[in-house]
Amino acid sequence: MRFRQAPVALVANIEAMFHQVRVCEQDRDALRFLWWPRGNLQEEPKEYRMNVHLFGATSSPSCAAFSLKRTANDNMDTFSQEAVSTVERNFYVDDLLKSVLDPSSGIRLAAELRELLSLGGFRLPKWLSNSEQVMNSIPERDRAEPRAKLDLKTESFCERTLGLQWLVKQDQFVFDVNLHDKGTTRRSILSVASSLYDPLELVAPVTLIPKLILQRACRLNLGWNELIPDAEAEKWSQWLSRLPALSKVSIDRCIIPSDLDRSTLKAELHMFSDASEFAYGSSVYVNAYDANGRSKCSLIIGKSRLAPIKRISIPRLELAAAVVAVKLYQIVTEELDIQISGRYFWTDSMIVLGYIRNERKRFKTFVANRLSVIHEVTSPHDWRYVPSKSNPADMASRGIDPQENERLETWLSGPKFLKGNEAEWPAKVSNITLHEDDIELKPEASVLNTQVKRDSSMGTLLSKFSDWHKLQSAVGWLLRFKWLLMQKIPAEKAKSS
Repeated sequence: MRFRQAPVALVANIEAMFHQVRVCEQDRDALRFLWWPRGNLQEEPKEYRMNVHLFGATSSPSCAAFSLKRTANDNMDTFSQEAVSTVERNFYVDDLLKSVLDPSSGIRLAAELRELLSLGGFRLPKWLSNSEQVMNSIPERDRAEPRAKLDLKTESFCERTLGLQWLVKQDQFVFDVNLHDKGTTRRSILSVASSLYDPLELVAPVTLIPKLILQRACRLNLGWNELIPDAEAEKWSQWLSRLPALSKVSIDRCIIPSDLDRSTLKAELHMFSDASEFAYGSSVYVNAYDANGRSKCSLIIGKSRLAPIKRISIPRLELAAAVVAVKLYQIVTEELDIQISGRYFWTDSMIVLGYIRNERKRFKTFVANRLSVIHEVTSPHDWRYVPSKSNPADMASRGIDPQENERLETWLSGPKFLKGNEAEWPAKVSNITLHEDDIELKPEASVLNTQVKRDSSMGTLLSKFSDWHKLQSAVGWLLRFKWLLMQKIPAEKAKSS
């Protein structure tokens, strides 16, 4: 997400990162191995120890990451705060993904990072950028191989950035949809559907379709290698045949383009949620605009979840979708380094709005637990009503065909009303009341006021309990004890006579 913040992108990779970090002398015995000289298995193997961390060891990523950040902390007085912060927050293991405002900032940062990391024994080659100026400032031996003789003005090149396909010249993300049909069993469908890599669920409505097919197979208790019913197989074949249309979809990497005036820039977060009987989901958009009227609305992250196999009510699913929206909001605000001027949570469920704005009624456990999550992060006035036809999260709860380009564009760029003034947004709904017969409301317990004398035995008993059920239990045991005593007394009299 932070890679999408600014217009100029920087990508690099630490060379053999694990092998640049030595293992402590006392720990090297844990990395012993046998090696046959010259590969001759007839000779006696020799015993060796690794002096550096190796690929495949569970400890290697954490030890290497610690060493990387320690390098930045030890030299924080020598280099700029941006360079130190980049090492802290913009490396994923050995991959650097960073975005800056302009080429001059990119040139300066790239030079600082190479010098800073070299002090810790790390070399940072394989540089890539969408700025020709930045690429020209990088020594040719440190550029990514395809970059060495690449003219950004005339050629297009696709590079993988943490698994996502990035068109460098166009500065857009695209999807690799070259999937092969492996059959119509649960196992094969899961294998093919999972190979469409989308960690931020930017095309969640499209990938929801195979999830629904798999869930229906689960409802039928089909085994992993059993064929799904013909009707579901037909839906799967249609989805797979239409999936290549997704290759025409491109997503702008930068969410705040350079033509926006940074001095008057404002950014808002809009969280949408929705549910159906099949699934529920949410989407988060950044709406950036300046005083000149230029704006851009971009999808940051989406989420689509299947409804439980054990059916629950639509209002409960709508509330679960609202919780997903809140959690996505927390992720986005934690990860993005953008000053947010406003936040808005949208739902098309009046019942959920009634639950959130309620201040007097008590709810059953399912609703109460989810409302506590919502109220902990948001306030009731953050939530607004949006009609279903203008709610992009409706697609995350129902799914869309890969060929529905217009709806997919709405999902990626947000509803049309966000492109206008706030006066054009759906009107606020203020008078929302809960029905007294709502099944999620807890029945109000009747209160019984009693006055007892403090010096009476009953008063002494009541003063020892603050819970009605515990008092009932205690009185029951006392009555049982009294009954046992009454049974014993006549037997004692009979013996004495």
